[in-house]
Amino acid sequence: MRRWYVVTPEHGIEFFDTSVDAEAYAHEAMKSWRSEASDGGEWIEEIGELEWGEIICHGRAVRTECEPDPSGKYDTIEDWELLQVVLTDEKEAE
Repeated sequence: MRRWYVVTPEHGIEFFDTSVDAEAYAHEAMKSWRSEASDGGEWIEEIGELEWGEIICHGRAVRTECEPDPSGKYDTIEDWELLQVVLTDEKEAE
């Protein structure tokens, strides 16, 4: 899953595989806008919309039951629950 993102006014939200890629993309967007800033140093109004960060999963659907369908209409009858996810290691976020 691509868990890193960048939001720009021009492209909306884009997703990246690593924090390095997301941060680099955000810096390139900033660099581009800096070059377009007026001679008086005035930036475009939307510059405050630029951000990059991490998408953190707080819950995930987990199958809790799976049985053959006695009616034969379906292969199985399943039950799913949304369970809380806790990251225990920073490396899991990369």
